[in-house]
Amino acid sequence: MVYPGSTDVHTNNYGGSPGNYVSKGAVAVTGKSAVTTHTQLEVLAYFSRTLAADGWKQTQEDIRAATPEGLPAHWVAWDKPKLRLSYFVEVWTVGEATKYYTQFGSNE
Repeated sequence: MVYPGSTDVHTNNYGGSPGNYVSKGAVAVTGKSAVTTHTQLEVLAYFSRTLAADGWKQTQEDIRAATPEGLPAHWVAWDKPKLRLSYFVEVWTVGEATKYYTQFGSNE
């Protein structure tokens, strides 16, 4: 899912890793990264409305997060517990552009 009118849209796939006797491994996730001229709050409101309408429940939020580059960011996470699915959106601003990325994966 992407915010309507977004540009520079890319798909991000992160492969999982198999478990072993020490750990259970990690599941694969997929997501999108994109840019919009709309505000961080507009982007997050869109995802919140869309996901809530489909039965997702918001589970976490951090308004004081930071990107790996140290830019201030805001992220929100949702779960669909019966299906063991999670959805994550992080937004930040660079100049007049709002950038964001999403992750969709399993909680297993």
